[in-house]
Amino acid sequence: MFKNLENAKNLRWHAMDRKVDGIMRHLTYTPSWRLIDHMWPTFGSEPRNLRLGPKQPGYDINTYLAPLIDDLKILWEEGVQCFDAYKEEYFTLQAVLLWTINDFLAYESLKDFISMRPIATACLDAYKCKICYYSVRLYKTLNLYKFVDVGSISYGSSKEERAQLLTARLLGTDYDQLLLIPYNSRNHWTLVVINLTKGAAFWIDPLKNRIDPDVTEVAERSFNIMNKKKPNWRVVKCPKQSGVVECGYYVMRFMRDIIMSTSTSIIQIMKDSPRAYTQDDIDCIRSEWAEFVGKHVHCA
Repeated sequence: MFKNLENAKNLRWHAMDRKVDGIMRHLTYTPSWRLIDHMWPTFGSEPRNLRLGPKQPGYDINTYLAPLIDDLKILWEEGVQCFDAYKEEYFTLQAVLLWTINDFLAYESLKDFISMRPIATACLDAYKCKICYYSVRLYKTLNLYKFVDVGSISYGSSKEERAQLLTARLLGTDYDQLLLIPYNSRNHWTLVVINLTKGAAFWIDPLKNRIDPDVTEVAERSFNIMNKKKPNWRVVKCPKQSGVVECGYYVMRFMRDIIMSTSTSIIQIMKDSPRAYTQDDIDCIRSEWAEFVGKHVHCA
């Protein structure tokens, strides 16, 4: 790539020529890109280093990537000598596998949602996308909120890995923005909201009022990575579910109420909510979800 003069020039565009005006024009705006720059500044300081994001070839991306493991390790740990035709010099090229594009909404998830059964990550992720692309723009609150990929901070993978993912997203927030985090603690959905500027974290649980120690540790590790004090946690009084399957639907409704409110006080927004959502309240977000999925989401 770098032996071609035009390609070598274009591969530096993101660092040299892009506009910085708050509009996403390049992947440099993404949290994962910023996390690499924060955690490995030597790698991030060289704009010619590559960040790879292969598209998912079916359901077996691990099979396709297996032969490349040794080469990817060399590119990350040592790098290779490469000639830059644009600058007419040799440099050490490094690379990191940063993304894979492989998310689909399964038919099983679709059936669960339609039947009002407990829902998985993909269902909440679809509604989060609906909020991002429609509601936030409609109510002019795009600058007030950001979201974490649903389930990425949830119980399951290592705390350190989840803390790094959370750090990446927090580093991408602007002053006083609220970060909305759907969190699953062992088959139960809750909503966590973090204000990095004020060092505040809010626990919104439709079933109980005790904060899961798993998420507090993940958040504290994330704040520690950024050299910040531990967040101040608040348990927020919110509508409570009456059954055992509604938690995911309640979390979607929480996000909707927050986005549509004229207030930015999480405590006040939830205080103004009913003691419990009616079936009509839940059906409202289910209808919005179905309309969005029908238009924009592919099922597999």
